Amino acid sequence: TGDWDPVPLSPVASVPLIAPAPLLLVHGDRDPYFPLDHPRMLAEAAGPGGAELWVERGMGHAENAADDALLARIADWATGTPPA
Repeated sequence: TGDWDPVPLSPVASVPLIAPAPLLLVHGDRDPYFPLDHPRMLAEAAGPGGAELWVERGMGHAENAADDALLARIADWATGTPPA
């Protein structure tokens, strides 16, 4: 019991399937759970122009580490609002 059935695709295998939808990867350079090679592998798996990667200086893990300014930048990216 407790086994995945079916086993889900890995994130690296899933990323190419997202296209043609835009993909933004946001990762903190101080994430204690996932080193920087993880988001870089995801961006590479997306292929040329398939993903935009933001490595955020001083940020920890996930949404708990995102400040209001970063959330606003993400919202701007998602809505296509040009940076101020």
